[in-house]
Amino acid sequence: MNVKTMILLLCVCASAFAQPAEWLARGRGGGGGQFNPAISPHDPNEFYIACDMSEWFHTTDGGQNFSIVDFRQLTSNHYTVLRFTNDPQILYALDAEYGARPAKSTDGGVTWTPTTDPTGEEAYNLFVDYNQPDRVLVSSYGELYFSNNGGATFAQKYSNASGLHVAGAFFYADTIYVGTSAGLLQSTNAGSTFSLIATPGINAGESMISFAGGVTGNTARLICSTAASIDVYPGITGGDFEVTMGVYTYTIGGNLWLNRITSFPIGSIPFFVGMSQNEIDTMWAAGGKIPYYHPDVMRSTNGGATWQSMMQTVDNVNVQTGWCGQNGDEGWGWAGQALGFAVAPTNPWQCLVTDYGFAHQTTDGGQTFRAVYVDQSELNSAGASTPQHLFYHSNGLEPTSVWHIHWSSPEKMFASWTDITAGYSEDGGETWSRPSLDDNNSYHVNTTYQVVQHENGLLYGAASSIHDLYQSTYLTDARIDGGDGQIFVSSDSGATWTMMHDFNHPVIWLALDPTNTNRMYASVVHSTQGGIFRTENLSAGSGATWARVGIPPRTEGHPYTIEVLIDGTVVCTYSGRRTTQFTYSSGTFVSTNHGDTWSDRSDSAMVYWTKDVVIDPHDATQNTWYVAVHRGWGGAPNDRGGVFRTTNRGLSWTRVCDELYSESIAIHPANPDIAYVTTETAGLFYTENLTDANLPWTQLAEYPFMHPQRVFFNPYNSNEVWVASFGNGMRKGTLGSLDAPQQLRVAVIGDSLSFRWMAVSGAVTYSLWSANSADEPFENYTLEATTGATSAQLSLPANLMKQYVVTAQ
Repeated sequence: MNVKTMILLLCVCASAFAQPAEWLARGRGGGGGQFNPAISPHDPNEFYIACDMSEWFHTTDGGQNFSIVDFRQLTSNHYTVLRFTNDPQILYALDAEYGARPAKSTDGGVTWTPTTDPTGEEAYNLFVDYNQPDRVLVSSYGELYFSNNGGATFAQKYSNASGLHVAGAFFYADTIYVGTSAGLLQSTNAGSTFSLIATPGINAGESMISFAGGVTGNTARLICSTAASIDVYPGITGGDFEVTMGVYTYTIGGNLWLNRITSFPIGSIPFFVGMSQNEIDTMWAAGGKIPYYHPDVMRSTNGGATWQSMMQTVDNVNVQTGWCGQNGDEGWGWAGQALGFAVAPTNPWQCLVTDYGFAHQTTDGGQTFRAVYVDQSELNSAGASTPQHLFYHSNGLEPTSVWHIHWSSPEKMFASWTDITAGYSEDGGETWSRPSLDDNNSYHVNTTYQVVQHENGLLYGAASSIHDLYQSTYLTDARIDGGDGQIFVSSDSGATWTMMHDFNHPVIWLALDPTNTNRMYASVVHSTQGGIFRTENLSAGSGATWARVGIPPRTEGHPYTIEVLIDGTVVCTYSGRRTTQFTYSSGTFVSTNHGDTWSDRSDSAMVYWTKDVVIDPHDATQNTWYVAVHRGWGGAPNDRGGVFRTTNRGLSWTRVCDELYSESIAIHPANPDIAYVTTETAGLFYTENLTDANLPWTQLAEYPFMHPQRVFFNPYNSNEVWVASFGNGMRKGTLGSLDAPQQLRVAVIGDSLSFRWMAVSGAVTYSLWSANSADEPFENYTLEATTGATSAQLSLPANLMKQYVVTAQ
């Protein structure tokens, strides 16, 4: 008898969790800086908005709903741009993934591919000939490059060693005008050569900061804004609007540029200028209005001779607002001046203005404006005060950071936000409102970082005037030590808050002690006065006394997360601190005497930039911890990142995820094998095999943002997963169990085993697992193959005895 016919093959099927097909944006919209909008010439309802938090927002329904471009395709910052052409399939942009580099889409923006990059990932601006999309201009810090073949190759056309700000470009048949800080460049031969031409009328010592042009019939007209040359630099933004000295117009073929600055309304300071390419009399400008420092949009209908302020922010005269407006949750002064501005390429009556938190659009030449950062059915009436503390649905335009999410009940939630302080919900996160917390800005609260709930129902919140703590730009004493911070308390699930204790330094984390209801710990951040503070009389409220506990070895005042175990043991992380380089002051520390003394339990990878510590909820002994570590730079901190696991309270560690820019890990409360890892640059990762020795991690293609920060499971529905991010608010996903693959069959073919099974609706991939015995727990199974097909082939097992399982994902 052939021995192969005696193999015992036990083949079974198992169900698996299905990842969310979509991660839905949640929040109240807006609240973060938005830049460089671009309106489609093919559909007035389609436009893009850039953000300094890395995402491109995109709408195709006039702002009713926004999605973001997947970060694996295209990213943004405060000076990236996107350009449409006369071919709706061809778009260009600057991609900020690596500094900034030119990119191109040939399928209407669905996918993006880098072009040749003459700047070495140091591009500052990009312009395209609308009518001849193969003509592309790209600038670096000091050079201007031109391509006549759609970005396949570029040639340098101009250089200025002291820097070259490119203010705009106007393509007029084979003549190209480029407004720059060095003057007006002109090409009369379709880009073969460029040279500076005279601009009589523009004052000496002024340089262009914004530039545009348009043509009607045989008449072409240009417009530019200027500032003192010493104030103009590559990368200048609308944040510098007060430097503006002039606004000039010029009809091509005329004698002089005419300075129109005295024609602007008193208090209006333009920075951006704009025109539709097919109309020369309607001109636009955007900037700020003093003394209020509101966003201001100005229009001329006679070629720049006279100007009118169109966006009437005082009393919201012609603006349908979201939650920012006169007397709103935030006033117009919070929005500040324009940071981005666009006029529709072929419609002079449509423009879009963005600022430090919001976006507003007009489609009727400035007679009315409406906010496009909230659900359009929830806009507040023009001509009336903006109500406070209303609830808003998200429309997807979420450019803020969220640090922590808390549930007080199935319906009541609290989100710790950056810049817009916080949010709370009374309907399970579908709508959000601003809580009453430091409404008068008495404590300068910018960010709430985290909240904890006492068994008596009170919420305690960690607050700070400093945002972005322990991100790469907030690690130095100069950025942190001047900050304020407090603990706030709420007795109504986060709707209203009162200040409980003022530490005069940022507070980033709180932890209650399960062994003593009167004890709480706080992470207070300051290079010399920071550390972990403790109170033993929490119930005294504002009368509670606080004292700094012992200082863990090596640390330098940058405590981060704290966990108190069921036996009272305190586990904490200290995060990074930089002087001229990272200091040897970060790590994981343990105290068994309420913080009086500490033991250093850090792996060698943790000593420069440690992030979260997470206690495994499935280990009843609480001996299993996970710590996320972020890669540093500048020598020793390089390549030390990842997620590390200990099963003996930090005596030894194993790296279980090698994503170097790890932020945190979250473990499913009902399944010990399911976990998510968040990263700064690579998005969201997932595993269903956390307890494996060599566990696989999968980057989730459905999650579109590059920098998720933490993952939270709804404690009242563990299949509801929320992701808090650094710059894209919150997203909610719902897990579902896929059906198990059916009819797993195996055949022996030569020296191989051939497996087949039935397809599962909703499955993307299938995994084939093996074990030596049917008695093995599934976490001990070995992954043999992953495939998108419904079949697989393996070699015969050496011992001719195997248990096989197929799962669907």
